Amino acid sequence: MKQLQRKIADLDKQPIQKYGAITGRYTDGDIVYDLRSVYGGVVKKCGAVIEIPKGRLFEDIYVESDITAIASYILREFYVNVRIKNDELQQSDQNKQKGYFCVYHTGQRVIPNNMAEINEDSVRIKLEIKLPISATAVDGSLLAMSAKVAAKQLGKRKKDVISAKSLGILLIKNLPELVESFIEGFSESDLLSAVMLYRNQEYIRRFLRARGFVAFIGNGSVLPRKGESDFKNPRGAKPFMSPKAFEIEIKLLDESVVSGMGIAEGITVILGDAYQGKSTLLSAIYEGIYDHIEGDGREYVITRESALNISAESGRGVQKTDISFYLKDVPESICDAVNFTTVCASGSTSQAAAVTEAIESGCELMLFDEDNCANNFMYKEKRLFEIFGKSSTVPFIDNARSFYSKPGISSIFAVGASAEYLDIADRAVVIRDHEVYEFSDYERVDYGERTIKLRPRVVDWASIRRPEVISSIAVLDSRTLKLGHETIDVGNIIPNVSEGQMNFIASVLKKLITFDATGGKSLRAAVEMCYAGILRNGGVPEAMASSDYFEYVRKYDIEQILYRCGSLRFR
Repeated sequence: MKQLQRKIADLDKQPIQKYGAITGRYTDGDIVYDLRSVYGGVVKKCGAVIEIPKGRLFEDIYVESDITAIASYILREFYVNVRIKNDELQQSDQNKQKGYFCVYHTGQRVIPNNMAEINEDSVRIKLEIKLPISATAVDGSLLAMSAKVAAKQLGKRKKDVISAKSLGILLIKNLPELVESFIEGFSESDLLSAVMLYRNQEYIRRFLRARGFVAFIGNGSVLPRKGESDFKNPRGAKPFMSPKAFEIEIKLLDESVVSGMGIAEGITVILGDAYQGKSTLLSAIYEGIYDHIEGDGREYVITRESALNISAESGRGVQKTDISFYLKDVPESICDAVNFTTVCASGSTSQAAAVTEAIESGCELMLFDEDNCANNFMYKEKRLFEIFGKSSTVPFIDNARSFYSKPGISSIFAVGASAEYLDIADRAVVIRDHEVYEFSDYERVDYGERTIKLRPRVVDWASIRRPEVISSIAVLDSRTLKLGHETIDVGNIIPNVSEGQMNFIASVLKKLITFDATGGKSLRAAVEMCYAGILRNGGVPEAMASSDYFEYVRKYDIEQILYRCGSLRFR
């Protein structure tokens, strides 16, 4: 650190534009401080990576498959230490005179990230340091100067400069103290608990698939969330308990046993009146595509990774999508159901397109919340068939069993206004007073099976592989992505999407669109080729090399985003 100390001394009273001189790799004992590019306008920030010998944190007893859990745990622990250090030094993001340590605040999902990297010998943690700024003093000699001279001097003296003292305290004293306090307070036993939870969660995923289950909700899970956030709302929440008819037990890797409701492949109906919790249960099932940290409340809510929400999106664009399973007996001159195209789809046709897109993506579980569905897509009363004489549409209730028996796609429906889906249900539960009960007072109706053949599409990448589109890809805010001349609300596809996930999406889209080997392929095949390299890199693009924060996003979500891009053409 002596080399850094000398650089800092040379920067005293220099303009803040000289801050770039501090970049470099510096050692303090066995810790390496890699200060990278300095960026920003009036407020300067420095990207940094802290390298800590792995042995100072934990023993080398873990395997490669544990890295996601280890990196997730380390990032959360380091974030807590940064908050404590900033508070101790009375540093804040609003105070530009003082420096400030910033580290990414990850959510409660345990997913690959590029902010904490585990190597063979070291742990590397990415952070951002807001550098201190000092304004030159204005002294009393200005009073004796003429107005013209004083104005000139005042302009000079108000310029922001570097304070060697403040910078030295931040980088030579406070930063090493932060790192040492993190190391001293690191709990390997808590890390082991986090890793064992992750191993158990991954084991449950394998267990469920091998035995034909699409989802599992552990007994004792706390499912309600605070508003639209990802934080649990325990006030008055009843822990989930499975109906005995659907309860299964799973012996975990650590010899403990977890019990809960296993949802088998096929068609499942969740019944419930308003504010009873059916949408909460369905949302928790969807969130089960991710593993969660201890204390989240949904640690043992596990769902097939390929699950997708299927909802109506009135006004969205649809491009050459085969929705012939829904539209029938419509003259091609009016509507080509095999190549359905519109810039403003209705609720029913947008939901039909979402089903086709889910199938193209390799989805194995479709989730339907009645509150977000188009009624005329979901079902049609028999009396209407009698009135119309014939129908130009086939409601999804007539197709659901065919989608399960042929492509093997299961469905879960949350309904509160129509019991018609009981006619095709393999199983049903009802929620009363926020408790789940088996519902068996129904008989299945034989709707027959329809032959469903969907025409596959090939992507015309030339339609989107244009410099003005590629250069425009950017994250606009916490849930909105810019792609060409369009904006896409990612929050409708990924609930509680994080900053790191938004950055990941933008990075993957740029890589995918410029990927030469995608010509003549379906969107699914192109995305899988792109993801092959990402997964070899631990689940994040470019690892620590990028200054962006990345958190993993499923390939299924990338495809759903591209399906909503009006610039992309299919044939």
